[in-house]
Amino acid sequence: RGAAAVSRIAETVCTIHVRQKGGPSSSNSHTYKIKKMDPLSKLVNAYCRQHNFSSITLEYNGRALDPTKSPSAEGVPSVAYLDAVVVGGGGGASSSGVSGGVSVSSGIQVKFRVNGSSTDVVTLSVPSRSHFRSAMTRFAKKRGVNAAQCRFVFDGEDLPPTSTPEGENLEGGEIVDVAVPVARAASASGGGAREESAGPRKSTRRSSGAGGPRKSPRGSTRGSAASGAGVAVTASEGASAAAPPENISIKTNRNRNNNPRQKTWNLLDTDPISQLKTDYVKLYKSKKCRTVKLYFENALVVDTTMTFRELGIGDGDMIYAMENSKVYKPI
Repeated sequence: RGAAAVSRIAETVCTIHVRQKGGPSSSNSHTYKIKKMDPLSKLVNAYCRQHNFSSITLEYNGRALDPTKSPSAEGVPSVAYLDAVVVGGGGGASSSGVSGGVSVSSGIQVKFRVNGSSTDVVTLSVPSRSHFRSAMTRFAKKRGVNAAQCRFVFDGEDLPPTSTPEGENLEGGEIVDVAVPVARAASASGGGAREESAGPRKSTRRSSGAGGPRKSPRGSTRGSAASGAGVAVTASEGASAAAPPENISIKTNRNRNNNPRQKTWNLLDTDPISQLKTDYVKLYKSKKCRTVKLYFENALVVDTTMTFRELGIGDGDMIYAMENSKVYKPI
């Protein structure tokens, strides 16, 4: 009877491998399991959150799939390879007016200017009410550095990782200057090589109809960054910023409850989030918790092998835990 049950489950589930169409040749496919009768939008949402895309269209053998339909309705077999076509040609692109696209982000576009260079700009989509910490972590990963080694400046002041686009009154198109450490050759005197970062230029905001300077939500007058003012990061400082794990306290909200007191977990920021997932199920097993999905800043954590640091989850952050396939409703 056990074998028959496993067989019945296998008959209702698809194993789908998704690869980015037109992406780098080194990019790997990502595997998802989805019920044959579930809408394909579930797979679209998971892929977009994992890769920071606003919208994609799925194709099977060159044919665009309707995300509102199920794999079964679209003729997708139990094991299939699908191509992900990024709507608009890149991450954070708008899906407005594009057939088959599913928007999964209500974020705004923020430009991260590297070391004051107008030709070195990284544009990321940041949800209005999400902490900048996640965007900072994503930016750092793209540059191959640690976020702790970078200095993020907006309107001449350091941008706190816990601030949000909404709290900063951003409308989209604003520029955050980032001082990124760059390697410098050893001096002629024989001194060792060190890292240093160029100073960010004065931040430039997108012009608006209202005109005039934007008021700081923190109630202070913001000055401009001094021209050429740099942030030096020595090799030893960079190593200390990147290497040692830090103790963090994470809270979990069980099934979106309104209890003012939430469970606290003491972990290291270098721990994989799978550790929290395993410990959570063990704790609540007596309360009939069999499985759990973890959400951070309205996004499902798909790759649980990633560490808290890599995901931009820090001390005091809240993770929403949805048990036994309960539906998560965004905040």
